[in-house]
Amino acid sequence: MMPPPVCILYTQDPDLVRRVKAFLRTIAQTRHVSETSRLDAVLQQANPALLIMDLHAKESRDLLEQIQKDWPEVLIVALGIARSEPLREAEQSGIYAADDLQLDRPHFQALVGRAFDYLKVLQDNRELREESTGTTLNQPPPRIEVATDRYGMPSLPLLRFPRVFRRFDNVDALLANVVENVADAAGVTRVGIFSKIRKGDRYRLRAGLRCLPETNEVEFGERDPLVRWFELHAHLICRANLAQTPDRVERSLLRLSLIHISA
Repeated sequence: MMPPPVCILYTQDPDLVRRVKAFLRTIAQTRHVSETSRLDAVLQQANPALLIMDLHAKESRDLLEQIQKDWPEVLIVALGIARSEPLREAEQSGIYAADDLQLDRPHFQALVGRAFDYLKVLQDNRELREESTGTTLNQPPPRIEVATDRYGMPSLPLLRFPRVFRRFDNVDALLANVVENVADAAGVTRVGIFSKIRKGDRYRLRAGLRCLPETNEVEFGERDPLVRWFELHAHLICRANLAQTPDRVERSLLRLSLIHISA
């Protein structure tokens, strides 16, 4: 089972956000971006992705041209007034699709579904090319140089990690310290802790280091594929070590999940 794909929605219209999220609730995770300055960072994390662009949004025309140039693997669906000049121009620019801003649920869901199918084919082809050239499976994992102390014992920060639990009575302060120590121990720059407070709650970001603002909107249910995967595989994952996962289905699950949480 794979996690739902990510759909990026660029608009400043709260009603459009509500409708798109409602229509795509069962087939995608919708990530809303309202600020022009945030769009590039989100695309960098999610690429390749599906971008739904409101042609009424700020700087939409300039962004359309820029994204086609800088992010050729991003599929763009433009939304505008039917038979309007901006919508015709967008359609003729070579984007994936242009559609009426007054969304029809079945038509819109089918359009997005086809776009996700196309993105999946692109990703499958990319992974098959990597496997055929040996870049994914045949390279040995990078050797980690472990520093030792004067007694010859490993001195990785990870071995000292449990000590952070002894010094805090405040949960928020504890979690903030945990993410800093995990980042130091694992040698990564971005860490987030997702947790739930009560039984039946969804997992949400509780503490993070250099997490994107959009990560605060991400949540996971108990039956989410990533949660189920961690129940069986309790170890660190990051983009740098994805190539060490031999199973292509698992590798795709982890890659999409890392994209989803902007890791």
